[in-house]
Amino acid sequence: MARKVNVAYSQIIENISDIHLSLSQFIPAQKKELSGSGHTKESRLTIEEHLEKLKTEGRLKSPSKPLLVLSVRNVMANLRCVAYIKGFTEEILGVAEEIPSERPYFVFGKKDSKYVMENVNPKTENLENWDWFLSGVPVLWDNASELELFQNIVTEAADHSHVWKIYRGNHPEATETSRTTWEELQKIFVRTLSENRENSYKELHNFSHQRNLERETKYLHNVIGVDESGSRLYQLVTVGKLEDIGQELKRLGATRAICVDNSGSSVVRFYPKGFAGDGIQEFAAPNHRSAGTAYLAVELGDSGFWMRRE
Repeated sequence: MARKVNVAYSQIIENISDIHLSLSQFIPAQKKELSGSGHTKESRLTIEEHLEKLKTEGRLKSPSKPLLVLSVRNVMANLRCVAYIKGFTEEILGVAEEIPSERPYFVFGKKDSKYVMENVNPKTENLENWDWFLSGVPVLWDNASELELFQNIVTEAADHSHVWKIYRGNHPEATETSRTTWEELQKIFVRTLSENRENSYKELHNFSHQRNLERETKYLHNVIGVDESGSRLYQLVTVGKLEDIGQELKRLGATRAICVDNSGSSVVRFYPKGFAGDGIQEFAAPNHRSAGTAYLAVELGDSGFWMRRE
């Protein structure tokens, strides 16, 4: 008998001392294999290895400062999921197969000593004011309409099984037809990456309409958001339609939000005595995989930081 599992993890993080982005390497990584039955293991590190790397790089300087580690593992694993760290990456870094485009990325990062979500155009943006950033799929962006958000989601999501109900790979409900449908949609996505967003969306949407694809509402997504102050970080890990998750974060106080990873990649770990101490697993998906390309290490003012869960 199939089980129905309701998964939800929500928090609002304040009292942030600093946030560091850890990347498993500073050269383009191998793209995640989305259509196969296995998971890419190259260019991936465990949380402990990421923290040790941050320490070696001189970015985590206080071993006793409380630390919250959040997964952002679409970065350097999927197309359109890029990163930048001043002093460590010469330019925007992604998978080896990343396709140059005029489209701006939707990024979260530290700019002018403030945590922000903005659009970054890799061909025109001056990165001097950025300490670091990572890109994701926008699910909340100011007062953008549901249609505007959907257009951005469709043209930013490297895996459209997150958007439409098209089972792929080793999913138990995947069929030859669903796998072929996913592969055909992926070809359109890749082929139109260098085109403007409007043309890309038109082709992707027309294909979904022709195949009568249903929206996916049961996939697990990890979404982070910010408000205008830049002093709080919002996180919601739950199943649902991407735009709906964005609206839930808006209800909590966020003004912009991006999806940073999904399903078995999603994890939150808390180190109340700093990275030198033991970690407490706050959240992990049932199919959690321990090694990943990228994590955020959030240094906190004290171990009693305010956190709101629902």
